[in-house]
Amino acid sequence: MPSLDPRAIGLAPTASLSVVAYRNQAKGFDPRSGDGARRLGGRFNPPRSFPVLYLCLTRPCVVAELTRQAERQGLNIDALLPRELFEINADLDKVLDLTDAATLDALGIAPPDLVREDRLFTQQIGEAAHEHAFRAIRSPSATGVDHVLGAWEERSTICCRCGKRRPAARPPGSPPAMGSARSVSGECVGAQPPRQLAIFPEKLAGAVLAVRLLGDWNTPDDLAHLAP
Repeated sequence: MPSLDPRAIGLAPTASLSVVAYRNQAKGFDPRSGDGARRLGGRFNPPRSFPVLYLCLTRPCVVAELTRQAERQGLNIDALLPRELFEINADLDKVLDLTDAATLDALGIAPPDLVREDRLFTQQIGEAAHEHAFRAIRSPSATGVDHVLGAWEERSTICCRCGKRRPAARPPGSPPAMGSARSVSGECVGAQPPRQLAIFPEKLAGAVLAVRLLGDWNTPDDLAHLAP
């Protein structure tokens, strides 16, 4: 596996991105939810980590990703249907663009390493980007069809007991942030580690998410005209 210096991610160039993206979802689930990725992991986050909203930048990419998901699970694509297709408009800041050759050169990353079957390396990239307050990663799809986008809520958390937002951990010795959840004694009332948001609000860390249902996929024929 290639090596990664997490500190280099913090020095990487940042990009802004205004996109129309797409996501397919099983019926009955919120298209803004990143809880499945938080629990099970994804290309840029390990299991039981932080919620990520994974999107495709074209419709053929969505079909290719769903087809690959079925193949990885040893299923016919029929077994994953029906699905709903959503269009999501997003204006993002502080994006780590792994489709940019200069960024890859600066980080010492080879393009094939981004689409490896083993996700450990890309999950390390995602963890480092999350730690350095990037808001999203753009990367080639592992299917070879177009690009994908992984976006997450800013590194603030929700107190387990009082339900109030509280910022990510501060460097030692730094003063507390204004508005932190506190009890009368001045200590945060959350005795357990805080949990991160899994349903992304409309305002997502510099991104304005506008979500629209485009339609249903009920049979493989519904996907055929979008297949790459």
